[in-house]
Amino acid sequence: MLKIQPYYRTNEDLEKANEPYKSVANIIDKLYLKGPKDKKALSYHSFKNTKAVSCIRYIAETLAKSQVSFVCRMKTFWSSLLNTNRQFSDSFENYSVPYEYYQGVIFGGVYFVLAKLKNVDDEYLTMMETFVSNYSEAQPYFTVFKNELIDDNRPLTPRPSTNIVSKTTDIKTLRKQFIQGLNDNFVQIDAIDWADATLGFDRDVMKELFWGVEDDKLLKTIIKAIIKTWNKLVKAKDNRCMINAQGAAPMALAASMDPWKFGGMTRETINKFFDDLWVERNAKNTYASFGLEEKVLKPKNEPASKIDIDSTNIEEDKHETGNWNNDTELLQKELAKVTAERDKLADELKAYMDRNQNRRGINRLKTAHLGIKLAPKLGIVYTNKKELAPMLSKLFGWGRNALEKQMSKYISKEEELELADIFGELSPELAKLICIDWEGTPSQKDEAPQTE
Repeated sequence: MLKIQPYYRTNEDLEKANEPYKSVANIIDKLYLKGPKDKKALSYHSFKNTKAVSCIRYIAETLAKSQVSFVCRMKTFWSSLLNTNRQFSDSFENYSVPYEYYQGVIFGGVYFVLAKLKNVDDEYLTMMETFVSNYSEAQPYFTVFKNELIDDNRPLTPRPSTNIVSKTTDIKTLRKQFIQGLNDNFVQIDAIDWADATLGFDRDVMKELFWGVEDDKLLKTIIKAIIKTWNKLVKAKDNRCMINAQGAAPMALAASMDPWKFGGMTRETINKFFDDLWVERNAKNTYASFGLEEKVLKPKNEPASKIDIDSTNIEEDKHETGNWNNDTELLQKELAKVTAERDKLADELKAYMDRNQNRRGINRLKTAHLGIKLAPKLGIVYTNKKELAPMLSKLFGWGRNALEKQMSKYISKEEELELADIFGELSPELAKLICIDWEGTPSQKDEAPQTE
């Protein structure tokens, strides 16, 4: 199935359509009445002309931008267009046709559009015609559009000469179009000859491809295909994997020692080549994740605005900057204070457990089944779980794995208060950390002066 652009939603849209799409709609309309050479007529009820012409336009515009991978894209569209369940899918989001002869209609329309707009050279049109000729049911419907094109003596633009595209367009431009096609549309990666697409595994071309592909997931798939192609061809001793030794003497000498572009005794592997590029790409992704923006610099000749030279505004900016610096300094000091208090409480807790393994407070943890509940709270104070778990295991006999898992468990407010009472006599600060609502042990509450 294909996701197509909704260029034409109603018949009124087709009436207003520009050429050659309006002519395509007229050809399809005639096929609703009678098929070619006693073949079936098209179903006007299921095969909507609005979506059919939208599909034709989408495929034609995509192929015009993908001339380096024209055949690959054409085959992909052909296979995606056919619904294997033999049903029409009349939706812009998921468009498909159930039979081969409808594929012939769509591709006949694409052929007509490309020929009229002169977006591609005759060579590409010939390749499309040859491809469709392999499908006997589709060919008669495809030929209808070709014959209409021959009878139409109103060309939109002068006819290009053979190979005009390849003659007038340099390879760098074509490669950029190819990379853009990878970014814009779905491509059957395995169908591309990556040895040719990379100019025989040229490093500069592969770098251009690496940085040109925008989606990381797509890039990984492409690199995997390139490496797979390299491994296959290097075993076959394909010339595209070898260094051209006809250049300067140092290059010829190097090639005689090790003819391969990657691997061997002195050169990096193709995997290492891409690994190094990924290191840089990942670093760039990390930097970009912070949302840093480049400062916009004014042209040298642009006069300063009033706000730029207003001394009042300058003073206000300085004042605000000073406040920001002061706030940052205060926060840093507060963080250092909290960190020091946390470390102090952690040391006190460890010392307390070392000294009082048999005291009532510890036993209360056992008998009240609160020992395991202590672990999550200690995870707040004592962040090194690997050191904390063995210590608690030694004191209470619990398994270390179970203790480490308990660090993220939830305990109820009643259990928090009971734990806080146990440690309240040792350290009110620790008790407060365990339960923020703790107000003292029962004995401490009794001794507190009563206020009227």
